[in-house]
Amino acid sequence: MNPVMFVSGPYRGKSLAEIEANVRDAARWCGVVKRLGWTPLCPHTNSHWIAEENLRDFGYMHESYLADALTLLHRCDAILMIEGWEQSDGALAERQYAMSHGIPVFGHREWKKKIPPAAEWPGWLFNWQRKRSQAAADKKLKGQAEPQEEEQGD
Repeated sequence: MNPVMFVSGPYRGKSLAEIEANVRDAARWCGVVKRLGWTPLCPHTNSHWIAEENLRDFGYMHESYLADALTLLHRCDAILMIEGWEQSDGALAERQYAMSHGIPVFGHREWKKKIPPAAEWPGWLFNWQRKRSQAAADKKLKGQAEPQEEEQGD
């Protein structure tokens, strides 16, 4: 099976047209992830039509969709932060969740250098976890707090 990459970025916008543009951008990044051999998981495309119905009929329920996204993220191997994530409350929450649960975080700016092809994922993950464990052990020996996660991209 291929590793699964969660694609995270802004969804909400000031207009339906802006939301549509955010969904198209996330879908474009899914293509990049797919070309690397990964299986992309994109909450934008997963729930867009449901969200659009709620915008019209019930009012947007951001917390509900964020909870759904975090449930999906928990089952992923890594997360890719796409353009605009820094201004998105949802993407910031997803990134924080990934970091606090040991899910590798990749940034969009250096994805070509940082995201391994799917075939290389098991070895990459093993090395990443080993480095992470060693950094935590080193901090503990020095009497310092647990190390902060380091993003792999930006």
